[in-house]
Order: sequence, then structure tokens, then C-alpha cells
Amino acid sequence: MTVISDNSTKKSLLPSGFQDILPPHAAEESSLISTLMHHYSQFNYLQVKPPMVEFEETLLGGEMQLSALTFRVLDPKSHAMMAIRSDMTPQIARMAALRLHDAPRPLRLCYTGNVLRVSGGGLFAERQLGQCGTEIIGSKDSGACAESVIVAASALHASGVTDVSVDFNLPGLSSSIMDAYNVKDTNRDLLLNAIEAKDNQTVKNVGEEAADLLITIINIANESPLKEANETLEALLSLPLPEAGRNDCLLLKDTILHIINSGIDISVTIDPLERNGFEYHRHVSFALFSSKTGEELGRGGCYTIELNNEPATGFTLNVNALNRAISSKSKAHIPVYAPANIAFSTITALQKAGYVICRGLTTAEDNHSEAIRLNCSGIVQENGSIIPLT
Repeated sequence: MTVISDNSTKKSLLPSGFQDILPPHAAEESSLISTLMHHYSQFNYLQVKPPMVEFEETLLGGEMQLSALTFRVLDPKSHAMMAIRSDMTPQIARMAALRLHDAPRPLRLCYTGNVLRVSGGGLFAERQLGQCGTEIIGSKDSGACAESVIVAASALHASGVTDVSVDFNLPGLSSSIMDAYNVKDTNRDLLLNAIEAKDNQTVKNVGEEAADLLITIINIANESPLKEANETLEALLSLPLPEAGRNDCLLLKDTILHIINSGIDISVTIDPLERNGFEYHRHVSFALFSSKTGEELGRGGCYTIELNNEPATGFTLNVNALNRAISSKSKAHIPVYAPANIAFSTITALQKAGYVICRGLTTAEDNHSEAIRLNCSGIVQENGSIIPLT
């Protein structure tokens, strides 16, 4: 019996929210990312690769929500504070505004990479996440928002998720209503929390003159899963919304019309006052789900790049969640064993034919036993044929 020492156990421990990805899951994840990036390229999205670490001031800017999620480190060379990215979208925005400012608009960019977060969210509480997404820079039309949803949904379909649903939100709507009705600053945070919790009583208590309108919208949101998206929008547009809120509803209406006309197979719901997690999005935003797992697979929406006041729209897929949602993952090929005496030309020919080769480094006493020990499905012969293991 092998005894594992306390010291060995400690060495195998990882910080909370981090994990090793072992075979075959690491290969499955790489294949998934390749599928997504190839899909984006077919829509003329150009790949960029920002660094993992930037100076804190550059990476975070004024985004307080992202600041709370972000690890900091001290640069031993410059003695300046650096930040490890917790989201890649602000980096893409910086590159578009500064490094690619002369590129023709709309500029389509795509990216993939890991992000680190101080605290994890959701059921799995992961603090290292794989992101894979796209951005359209320089357009504020409904067509750009619709394209982001269509590309995201079709990428999910291409990766094996066929039961895609999208939940649309208007993260600026509650603020525009509070502004229009002059809700006191001292009540706003409490009111936003009550709206998030759909706590109508607290909304009534602190919402002042905006309370009735906000409660009506909350009730419409509660009914929206039972209604067609267009019915929900018509109910919203019948209300006395402020101009900014009405414009957002009209933008969402046009976006959904584009999606319907595309013929893509997704279900659509609307939760107009949802803001949680949409740190920098304005106007229309959305979250993508698998109806089988119920886990959020990605999110996106419209925002403004503060560096040059340029409109942009995009989405990010959560590779970790997407990997869990794929019901029929491509199985890694089971290797066949090639004894040490098999010529490389024979091995190469088999690899071109699609075989995975586990090559013996030294002559084995018993090729059959060695193939079984290495979890192989067959043994390569000198003539290139394969004898399956029984």
C-alpha cells in the first residue's frame, strides 16, 4: 500500500477557486476554443491577444465594479501597481481606441484567454475563467447588437449546445427612471437593491414618485417568460418611460426583429431592470443560457469606450461553463501502441489516417502487456496494420 505523506498532500492542494485540468478534459477544452475562434473568424472577426497583466490605472480606469474583482501585484521593475485582468473586454476596448484607432469601422475583433478574479461566482465559485468572445467597435446600430447575439448563439450551436436561450436586459433603464423622477441620492442604492430582488414593498417605500412605474415594470418582467418577447416590449412601450428608457426599448425591439429574421434557433426572454454583472454595459445587454443545465454560458451587450467615446457591442463566452454544458463532447482518440522498432514513416502514415500513436521508447518484453498498461486499444505491426487488443 502506498502511503501519501502530509507534506505530499499539502503540495497537491490548490487555492480555493482554482483547479488542475487533466486529460482528457484539457484537450477537450482546447478543441472547444479552436471551434469557437474558427467560427468567429468566419464572420471576419480578427484575433487579438492582450497581456495578462497591465498597470492598474490603465487596466481598470474608473470601473469600480471590476476593481473589486481584480488581483493586484507590485511590479518589481517600475515599482508601480499592476493588475491581473479579471475581464478581457476593457483590454480589447483599449486596443481598439489606441492601437487600432485608424482601422476602418466597424472593427470586428475576437479574443480568448484566462482571467483571474478575487472571488468566484455561481455554483462552482471559480476564480480562474476561460473567456472567448468578440467585439464590434464603432457601431451603435441594432444590427451590431443583433450580430453579437447571432454570432454567440451560432458559436454555441457549433460547439454542441443546441438549446440556447437569451435573456435581454436594459441595465440603464432603472437609472434613467430615477433621474427622470428625481429620486434622492440617499435612496438610490437601496432602491436598486430592491429592484434586483424584485422586492415591491421596499420599492414602494423608497422609490418615491418612481415607485409605481418601477413596480409595473417588475411585474411585467415576472410575466415575461410566459409571453412572447414582442408582447413584453409592447407592454413596456405603453408606459410613460423617460426618453432614454424608451430609446433603449426601441433599440431592443429592432435587435430582436433582426434576430427573428436571421432564422437562428434561440428562445428569447426579457428582464428589463436586471443590472447585476453588467458592469460597463449600457442600453441593451444580454445573457446566454443552456436550457438543459440552466447555467449562464456568456453575456454581452452595448457599451461606450471611454478613451474615445466610441460605441461598441460584444459578448464573452465562459469556456468553463460551456465545457460543462456540452452533452456530447468529442471523445479523445484512444491511442494504439507502436513498439520501439516501428519505423517513423509507418507511424506518420497512421497519424495522417487519424490514429493517435503511443510509441514505445524501449523494446518491451511483452508488447501486449505494455499496450494494456498504457491504456492502448491495439498494437501496430511492422507492415502498418493494427492488431486490436482483445
